[in-house]
Amino acid sequence: MRDPCEKRHAALGLAEFQERFPGLRLTHLSDCGLQFEGQMLFRATKAGFDEITDQYQLRIVVPGSFPEGQPSVYETNGRIAADYHKMSDNSLCLGSPIGIQVEITQQPTLEGLVDRLIIPYLYNHSYQQQEGQLPVGELEHGVSGLILDYERRFRLKGAKQCIEALKLLAIKKNKANKRPCPCCSGRRLGQCHSKHLTPLRWYGSRKFYRKQIEYITELIDRSQ
Repeated sequence: MRDPCEKRHAALGLAEFQERFPGLRLTHLSDCGLQFEGQMLFRATKAGFDEITDQYQLRIVVPGSFPEGQPSVYETNGRIAADYHKMSDNSLCLGSPIGIQVEITQQPTLEGLVDRLIIPYLYNHSYQQQEGQLPVGELEHGVSGLILDYERRFRLKGAKQCIEALKLLAIKKNKANKRPCPCCSGRRLGQCHSKHLTPLRWYGSRKFYRKQIEYITELIDRSQ
């Protein structure tokens, strides 16, 4: 009997991923998800900075709902300190939820996940360990960094405006465009910031953005 998950895994480039990263052991999860654990060797650079070759012990959990469902990545050898951009469950903070979704959607494969999110994170950490500083500026961790990222993406200012933007992304576009723009210009969204918000609908469902409202609200409540 053919594995019902086989076609899905092929679309994610599982065979190519395993060939590229032979140090990662594969475990199949019950929901068609995948878990990889072991050593990841990488070579990477950033414009204007030195090339780095390094390796980390990782556990990568890719849910069966990927790419809509976001992965979790853990460093398992204690090399990355708890205060270096980690989530409350000790997983690596690869970016804001919307930022992660944008990167995954643009290349919805296992190699895309690694190249766009995991290796850039590891490169920054390795560079900091070797040089004593980060190669590029980065967002603050936690709610302040999240708000800064959303301010940039939405072209808005402050947590309140960002939350209002998420609320508009969580409803149908034709209804949202008739609502007041969260920038407080006095115009409707469709006459104002829709050019910044509408493209984001391609990367996440209304359900996804409803979850982001809950997430950012919870972070703000914790920080107070």
